[in-house]
Amino acid sequence: MAVFDTTIVENIRKSVGNVTMYVNGGQQVVRKKAAVVKDRKSPVQLQQRERFKVVAALWPYIKPVAGRCFCQGTVREAWNRFLRVNVSRVLVNGEQTDEENWGRLLVAEGPLVVPDMVAEIGVENREVVFRWRHQPDCPGCLYDDGLYGVIVDRDGGGTLFVELGQRDRPGERRIGMPAGMQMERLVVYGLAINKTRTRTSNSMVLAGGYG
Repeated sequence: MAVFDTTIVENIRKSVGNVTMYVNGGQQVVRKKAAVVKDRKSPVQLQQRERFKVVAALWPYIKPVAGRCFCQGTVREAWNRFLRVNVSRVLVNGEQTDEENWGRLLVAEGPLVVPDMVAEIGVENREVVFRWRHQPDCPGCLYDDGLYGVIVDRDGGGTLFVELGQRDRPGERRIGMPAGMQMERLVVYGLAINKTRTRTSNSMVLAGGYG
């Protein structure tokens, strides 16, 4: 703020840009307008912020495999897809448990038909067993679509991306778990990716998470 005597701008009362001129006690005053900070805090907006925080906290677990799961060329592109598809899916404000949000999470999202798969977590023998059925050709479901599994240790012990087979024939595959992965904390997902690796199905939770 500046207070001064002048005949050039005497008795001017006006705002120009972020400056206001007025007369106070017979003196000409020039004051910079106070910055207006808009921090919207409606319940919906606060909830959206919390959802963003939840998704951001889950991202490091999926980041190592996200490029392949979302068929994206860069980490930033994969993050943008991951955020977009999950920010409306996670639960916040005490409505959820840890397992529920892992069960609601999409680690892949796309137009292909979800594969016909199941999985079991063998805690004692430290392996995850995948089984899948034959799926006939149809729109979004071609015989040469690849089937894949994603295995996540929710305690941060690692994330695995495993190739399983194709839709044109049934199969089974047993995956031994590295020593650092906590079997009781695993979440297992399944998905399909087309032959050219340009499109995926939505992921589905096969074991270890629920929602």
